[in-house]
Amino acid sequence: MEVEGLKEEKKLVIEIKPTDNAPTIPFKVKRDTPFIKIFRAYEAKLGVAKNTYRFHYDGTRIPDDPQHTPKTLEMKIGKKYDIEAFNEQLGG
Repeated sequence: MEVEGLKEEKKLVIEIKPTDNAPTIPFKVKRDTPFIKIFRAYEAKLGVAKNTYRFHYDGTRIPDDPQHTPKTLEMKIGKKYDIEAFNEQLGG
């Protein structure tokens, strides 16, 4: 989805949508912003511990790696992308 005004800013919107009752929060970011920074900011806004959530885009988990950015997933400037946040589950 195209978002007005973002192309001039050279940014895109990452909207994190949780699968639990937590709020959906949009982040306006540059293409080279590491996902880990976005994910930690999301968890901080919710007041939860790091690694509380697993984050997925198009059904694939996004690794907690500073090398992964919107650019590595070929996300385009001026658009909005939805990322799902799943509660991390441990055990069998």
